[in-house]
Amino acid sequence: MHIKLPSRINRDTMYGLLQKVINKDREPVANEILLDFSTLTYFIEPCGVTILSNLIHWLERRGVTVMINPGEVNGYDSPNKFLDDSMFFQEHIGETLNERASVRSTTLPLRQVSAQGPTEWLLGEFTPWLSKQLNVHVSRLATIQVCMEELLNNIRDHSEETTGCVFAQYVPGNSEIMISISDFGVGIPYNVQKKYPSYVDHKALRESVNRGFTTRTQKHNRGFGLDNLVYNVVMNGKGRVYIHSLNGMLSCKNGDDIIEYKSKSSLGYYPGTLIDIIFRTDVDEIFDIEEEDFSWEDL
Repeated sequence: MHIKLPSRINRDTMYGLLQKVINKDREPVANEILLDFSTLTYFIEPCGVTILSNLIHWLERRGVTVMINPGEVNGYDSPNKFLDDSMFFQEHIGETLNERASVRSTTLPLRQVSAQGPTEWLLGEFTPWLSKQLNVHVSRLATIQVCMEELLNNIRDHSEETTGCVFAQYVPGNSEIMISISDFGVGIPYNVQKKYPSYVDHKALRESVNRGFTTRTQKHNRGFGLDNLVYNVVMNGKGRVYIHSLNGMLSCKNGDDIIEYKSKSSLGYYPGTLIDIIFRTDVDEIFDIEEEDFSWEDL
């Protein structure tokens, strides 16, 4: 089956792409699928990088033969050049398209991060990179580190998958850092609905970010997850958080020193959870918070 990618891939166009590949029973539509990147000509957001990577791994784990037509690399600003420099093709076809491809200083390369042990990656790569882009000391990102650890632990505890896909990009022209985390697991609403069976997906997502709400079932999962992530990104970082899971979506933004939540049914079905985190880099005293009373040794 020949699947042409849309000319641009972002949160709005991802649903159409996923529906071409995954049927309503959450099964692959074919045993052999050719993903044609030659039609990706305009741009790809970080969420598109993680979605495509998750999709390829998901298909392969189900015995699907995935072939990739990477198309041509047409200049530094082309989306395929961006993917090549992000190590996307290295991950999925075993080599870069261009022998001179290299990770850009404004990106954190694509990673399939194991939920069995994400701490090393967080401390060794993620937090130092984020610290540099935000121009803050790593100690001021302690809460973000713990929230990220919790999100990846949740993949292990509540998902059919064993890895989370992470990619990040700094966009100087927009004064933004965009971080995308995704998995193709059971989805956040599935777990919330164990406590609140009557909640539709978007209402379940809204409940998941309420202070103190947790579905933790493992002792290493401290319930220090979505509510703290949203608070620190939106309030301390003046940023935004978008969550897409199953048939629901939730946006969390800063409005006059309060968090504005907006939940609604999504444009299509997302087979798992996608979390987009957006930090502002033009905010004075970002993450100017008191030192947290925990350490990584507590986890």
